[in-house]
Amino acid sequence: MSAHIGKTRSQGPAISEAWCEHDVAERRLSNRSGYSPESRTPSHAGAQGRGYFPVDLVIMVYLILASALLIFSPLPVSDRTPLTGVYLLLLVAVSCLRFVPREGYPWLRWTRDWYPMFLIPLFYNYAQHLNRLVTTGYLDSRVVALEQAIFGLQPSEELWRMVPAVAVSELLHFSYVAYAPTILGVTLFLYLARSRREFRLYITSVMTTFIFCSCVFILLPVKGPFQFFGPLGPEVKHAFFARVAHWMLRGGSSVGTAFPSSHVAAIVCVWLVSRRSLGWLAWIVLAIAIGIFVGAVYGGFHYAVDTIAGLAVGLVMGLLGPKIHTAITRLLDGSRRTNFVSPPASP
Repeated sequence: MSAHIGKTRSQGPAISEAWCEHDVAERRLSNRSGYSPESRTPSHAGAQGRGYFPVDLVIMVYLILASALLIFSPLPVSDRTPLTGVYLLLLVAVSCLRFVPREGYPWLRWTRDWYPMFLIPLFYNYAQHLNRLVTTGYLDSRVVALEQAIFGLQPSEELWRMVPAVAVSELLHFSYVAYAPTILGVTLFLYLARSRREFRLYITSVMTTFIFCSCVFILLPVKGPFQFFGPLGPEVKHAFFARVAHWMLRGGSSVGTAFPSSHVAAIVCVWLVSRRSLGWLAWIVLAIAIGIFVGAVYGGFHYAVDTIAGLAVGLVMGLLGPKIHTAITRLLDGSRRTNFVSPPASP
């Protein structure tokens, strides 16, 4: 098992360089902050590695922006007071992580490592309220006109008619349904099988991708064809996974969060950042990513431009995510260096 895990595939120069830079920065940070990222325990009992992870700062920036929007926007929104309270409470909680040991007790270490993943559905759901603080309408009519100009038709309405095969429908809808299990599975694999440095770099990259999508959701709200045109007819729902996908969207869809497709953006980023660690499993993730890219349009869940934009975001963030993580690590490294260096003696 360890031999399999140790195998890595060749990477593009951009990601490889970012991983190397991150290793150097993280090791330097480890030496000064009192924890060993290679191990599961503090390098010495005194310091216990207190301080922020890069993903903590990314999340705090988003919480500050969202809180400011809730407080200062003149537009009305339902549940404004409780929403503001939730975001401010989260901001305080994440800010206090500076004083929490990053290693030590297993339950505390697990909470620190995994809490960003649990914020993703919360941020996704609340985006439908935050985008009402920027505009009162949605941009679907413009997206529909753009698709008509580019393709001469509406791909989200016509693609399934072009390929009505049940097997194709099941495969593509299965890929769409497998989005969350795939991301959670890759995250768990990296958490259990790889070093802490690689896991935290991955978390920062995925969270940065989703927060970028959330910002676009707020500024450019698009409902998507599932809500703008309505669900596709019963001809598409006769298959099992098609019904599951429709059930999921009816129960958990957030209005105005279609552009860009965060499903596509996140799964592409996950594949790019984790493929060197997954070995042959990366091919399965890639196949699911392709299925999500096509299935989001085939099932009438996204416009084609949503998925294209999601692909672009995922590729860019998959390349920039490791560099962002490394840059923030160096920033934290400089801060801790200042804290650990003794002041010069008075003359």
